[in-house]
Amino acid sequence: MSDPAQNGDDGAENSHADGLDDDGPPLTTRDGETVRDLGVYVEAIRTRLNNLEGQVEDLQDDLDEEREERQRLEEENEELRERLQEVDQRTDLLRMVKQNTTQEPAERQAVLIQTLINEAQQKAERGESAKASLTPKEGRAALGNNNHRSLIYQDFTDAVEAVGNEDVLWYQPESRGQGKKSRLRLNLEAGDLPNEIAGYAVDTGRT
Repeated sequence: MSDPAQNGDDGAENSHADGLDDDGPPLTTRDGETVRDLGVYVEAIRTRLNNLEGQVEDLQDDLDEEREERQRLEEENEELRERLQEVDQRTDLLRMVKQNTTQEPAERQAVLIQTLINEAQQKAERGESAKASLTPKEGRAALGNNNHRSLIYQDFTDAVEAVGNEDVLWYQPESRGQGKKSRLRLNLEAGDLPNEIAGYAVDTGRT
């Protein structure tokens, strides 16, 4: 036979486990909530905290990605600023010449060569061959149309002599039979140019 006292103790333990006191009614808080309700509430808060921690981690990852993207854009902007500065330097000589009404022969040669260099480098940046050419009309326009038409042919010849490498810079005379105009031609892929033409600096894009 079972011991009544022991059964009584077991019943009391079961009552406490169910949130009941010795007299039977469930334990309540001052607000009237039972212990079981509080347990559910605490578990809900714990779940909410876990969710918030996950959201914080996601936000931190997003912030890290934003920082990396910002750094990449800043680096690209710096590269663009450097390239813009290079372009400005290349055109300084051209601007100076176009503001003057008189030009020395060496100055005209430097301007023609710099104009060809700029065009060839722009083509190279687009993935094309680093080559360029000027017709007499285009050459005079590059010089600001300040010189007489007859001088441009001599300027072409003098520019070739100043470089001294006809694999890189050469003068192609007009060929009426083939329908070709006179041209001053440049091929940067065939060799290097001097950084100075008769005392005038040219930007060859090489350090």
